[in-house]
Amino acid sequence: MVSRRGFLKSGGLALLGVGLMGGIPGFLAEAVAENQLVNPYKKRKVLVCIFQRGAMDGLMAVTPFTDEYLRAARPNLFISAAKNSTGKPLIDLDGHFGLHPAMQGFEQVFRDKRLAIVHGIGSPNNTRSHFDAQDYMESGTPFSKGTASGWLNRAVGLLGHDALTPFSAVSLTSAMPRSLYGDNPAVAINNLQDFAIQMRGNPSGVNMAAKSFEDLYDQTSPGLLKDTGKESFDALKMLQKADIKNYKPAQNVIYPASALGNSLKQIAQLVKMDVGLEVAFTE
Repeated sequence: MVSRRGFLKSGGLALLGVGLMGGIPGFLAEAVAENQLVNPYKKRKVLVCIFQRGAMDGLMAVTPFTDEYLRAARPNLFISAAKNSTGKPLIDLDGHFGLHPAMQGFEQVFRDKRLAIVHGIGSPNNTRSHFDAQDYMESGTPFSKGTASGWLNRAVGLLGHDALTPFSAVSLTSAMPRSLYGDNPAVAINNLQDFAIQMRGNPSGVNMAAKSFEDLYDQTSPGLLKDTGKESFDALKMLQKADIKNYKPAQNVIYPASALGNSLKQIAQLVKMDVGLEVAFTE
């Protein structure tokens, strides 16, 4: 059973709105600017999870084109890898599997041995409900609807690191995804620039208001809003020292002009900031 703190975090009741409000109260961001966290965290490997909520047909994305059963089952959808076939052929990877022509950008990454494709790892529950299927994938328990936590949040808890940064697990989404529901620290941030509003106006006035607000969090019961609020304040302090607005991707790196492209760009930015990121989620 999830704790009260886990419920508050996953249910989106955190008053600081780590992601659910598309930003944070300006006076909070301004107040933390004077108390920045400057110590970089140890750089670790980062797991980036992209959840395709609209689903994806794996047999079309990476087709076992030598399988006659597939050809028989999908005569109108089957794409050949033969160069003289009608339309664009599959991109032959190994004589057995082929990339859909729309996924040409992945070919060289695969040839360079920097991409692994794993087939047949979907949910064993063949529910016809799209929403149940999503829930099973995110909870990691495909035959149980009673699991309160998400598989990714449980994975964060297994990392075994003592000094967890507030950015150990980050979702670049407007709301906390089901995968990150649970007791372990996680934040949802729709946009880094909104989350780290730069100081403006009357700093002394807003500092006083924010101090009162932070004190209010300190007085709450452990395990409730107190821990969630602390994570949010710590996250704000770390972002204040970063020049988020002027970030430029590495040379020759081009991100799509889309919500997903923007999320991936911000994940790369967090990785380079050395804030201790280990798990990143987007969709």
